[in-house]
This record gives sequence, structure tokens and C-alpha cells, in this order.
Amino acid sequence: MNKNIILCLLLLVLGYQAIAQDSTTREGFTFQADLRYLAATKASVSHPPGYTFDDGTYGKSFRLYAGYYFTPKINLNVGIGADRYEVASANTFPLVIQARYYLSETKSSFYTFAEAGPQISFSDASDKGYVFALCAGRSFSLTTKMSLNAYLGYNYQKTTDTFVNLGKIDRQSLLIGVGLQF
Repeated sequence: MNKNIILCLLLLVLGYQAIAQDSTTREGFTFQADLRYLAATKASVSHPPGYTFDDGTYGKSFRLYAGYYFTPKINLNVGIGADRYEVASANTFPLVIQARYYLSETKSSFYTFAEAGPQISFSDASDKGYVFALCAGRSFSLTTKMSLNAYLGYNYQKTTDTFVNLGKIDRQSLLIGVGLQF
């Protein structure tokens, strides 16, 4: 639990540093908040073997990231999130590392990113496992300090179900996201 508190404090400090900067290019520390919709979710479970089902066709996700621009095109973030999958319910809390590459050095640019990490559990009501996402999107400069990001991608999540005894659950989703970056 102490690691989680330290991580949250680190995210707040990095976020404050990112907001304090005044820049027309991507440089230094950054902070980002994202909302995601996980559409067309398909799931397969280990009990019974090979069983696949439609997982209510959606999930919701919120992520907070703090990161650093090594160059105007290369960015590395650390993030924590809260994901909710409906029907065969799952509450997950991913802790991810995200690598992002921008196609140009301007604030408004297309980009791609990949993220991966474990899902941490705060209680029996949340599932452990891991998550992976691969996305492409566009950043729109709103001010010298803020950008709007919109993206599409693929999301894969593996969890261990603790309530219905389905065993391991593999979820694959179309990811639709929007975020504000400071």
C-alpha cells in the first residue's frame, strides 16, 4: 500500500511540474488524464476450456499519466487507471508504462503508443492480471500548455476472476480514447 501512496504523490509532483512549464513544443515533464471506452469486447475463459462469450460489448476506463519528453517526438509515461468491464464484471486498476512516438515535432501531430503493465488489487472486489494496449491517434494543440488527444487502438487484458469462478479471463477490445495533456 505504501508503494501506491508514493506512486500517487510522484504523479502529483510530476503533474504540477508539467503545468508550470510554458512551451510551444513538447519538452520536459507532462501530465495527462484520459477517458476510454472499450467497445466490442470479446472474452474467453479457462472454465469451461475454450468458452468464448460477448462480454456486454463494452467497458469504461480512466487513466492518469505523468511522463517526460526525451525529444519532441519521444515520450515515456507512467500511469495508473481504473477500468470497469460490464456483464462478466471486472474492476481493475492497471499500473502501466507507456511509450509514445509523435510523427512531427509540432504540438498538433499524429502519434502512436504502446502501454503495458500489471493490474494491482486494493481489495477482493478488484481483479489481478495484466493489460496491454497499442494505439494511434492525433494530438490537437489547444494552448501553449494544453493539448487534446484522440486515439483508437487495441486493448488486451488478462485477469483472474474471483467471483464467478471462471478462472482466467482474456478480454480483447477496440479502444476509443480522449485525453487532455498538460
